[in-house]
Amino acid sequence: MTCSKKGAHILFLVAMMAFVISGAAADQPVADFSVQDSFTQGFAPFTAWFLDHSTNAASWSWSFGDGQASTEQNPEHTYSNPGTYTVSLTVTDATGTLSDTKTVTDLIVVGADPMGGGTDTPQTTTTVTPVITTTATTIPATTELPAHYGTIAVLSRPAGAMVTLDGVTQGITPITLYSVPAGSHTVLVHLKGYPDYQTSVTVEHGQTVSLDVNLEPVTTTKTTTTTLLPTATTTRVPTVMETSTAEAMKAAAAPGSESGPGSIRINCAGCLERKSGGTPVSFIHYMILSVHYPDGKETKQVMYSEYRTEEAVKTEVPPGYYEVRVWPEDYKAQSRYITVRQSEESAVVFNGSGFVQTPGFGALIAVLTVALIAGLRRFQFGS
Repeated sequence: MTCSKKGAHILFLVAMMAFVISGAAADQPVADFSVQDSFTQGFAPFTAWFLDHSTNAASWSWSFGDGQASTEQNPEHTYSNPGTYTVSLTVTDATGTLSDTKTVTDLIVVGADPMGGGTDTPQTTTTVTPVITTTATTIPATTELPAHYGTIAVLSRPAGAMVTLDGVTQGITPITLYSVPAGSHTVLVHLKGYPDYQTSVTVEHGQTVSLDVNLEPVTTTKTTTTTLLPTATTTRVPTVMETSTAEAMKAAAAPGSESGPGSIRINCAGCLERKSGGTPVSFIHYMILSVHYPDGKETKQVMYSEYRTEEAVKTEVPPGYYEVRVWPEDYKAQSRYITVRQSEESAVVFNGSGFVQTPGFGALIAVLTVALIAGLRRFQFGS
């Protein structure tokens, strides 16, 4: 073999390595999904709404674990029979050559309806802990029914207030409390520098109680002595959403329901401190997608997309329902869904420690380098 032929082969191998590395880095899809509001348990027939969070995906293939499948991006699926189901999503890029699969074992748990309801019973998505019967015996009339549960969603302005339910700390706002037993409960909202807000709420089975609290800072009044007095607090009366979760979100996003801008404030706490390849993250990609529901199906429109070197951004948007998607450099994206109202600010908080790093291409480069060296030796010593 002549030197010119050896040189041509070497150039071909180098070009192929560069093509594979650049193509994989740019187009590799990553599958990711969640269940809306973490509603993964209930009585048959049980409906779950699956939300796609994948990146670089052009097509979707869902397997719901009960023999049914879907190619929609964000499908709703009804489980007719009790059981435990494993859900998987396979996404493929625009070329149809690269794909990735995410599987969550035992994600959906469906129990037999203790009230004896059939498939004709109207369904509302709930967080009821299912009771799966293991025998075919009839439940005696004296047997107590299982506890019923609802949900409490708490939003405060400013955000970051501590929420306590019946004396037990739950977390900071905005927060949704799932699997709250039906009945009367006491909710306390506390934020330093603001008067505490406390109220009693009644949770109904399968329903959501929404608390929207405006906190006003403590002010001083000039008298003979300086006394801290709380100003009047304007608070929305808690309301119980009578519709299912999906229907409520569609109603919130209905065009023409409100006019005038609101705003979204995104905080990706600790995201720039994440290490990518041994160095801190150099940028964060923020994206806000407007979610619409024409003819009952979801469509999305990009309202805001920008690479920033700050961990907090704020932008004005029209009232509606939005998906906020954030991903630091070389990490998988995360999404939150929020409703923005007229002349109000909606806050979304991400925690940097919760992001998962995407597969690096260092190993791929190492493998291709070894292959290149082996090829050179073959050309050098081969017959």
